[in-house]
Amino acid sequence: MGTSERFGEKLGWVGGWVGSFIWVAILATVFFFRGDHVQGAIGLLLALVSFGIAIFFAPWRYPTTYIWKLMLVPYVMFFIAGGWAINAYGGIEALGLNWWNMLWIIPMLTPMGMLGGKTWKK
Repeated sequence: MGTSERFGEKLGWVGGWVGSFIWVAILATVFFFRGDHVQGAIGLLLALVSFGIAIFFAPWRYPTTYIWKLMLVPYVMFFIAGGWAINAYGGIEALGLNWWNMLWIIPMLTPMGMLGGKTWKK
């Protein structure tokens, strides 16, 4: 099976993770326009590192590694970015949220269960 046959899967991996982190770059841009250059720079750095991690931990680079293991680092970056955004706005209470609102994160972890036992080679 040639790599060109799996172009859609590669595009899905990269596009999915870039799409998952694009909000960080947008929010960083908002902070820059608001004059909060420190938060803007942190957000932009987080976005760039996240984009790089998504490409570095791509399953075709590690064809025998379980996909759930490759997804761990981008997920960690996602939670770090979420923590940055919450902190940048003054915390959970300042946003009018409580800890129960964090339960919405659970469905986001569904791909780890669905793809977890697979490798790129399988």
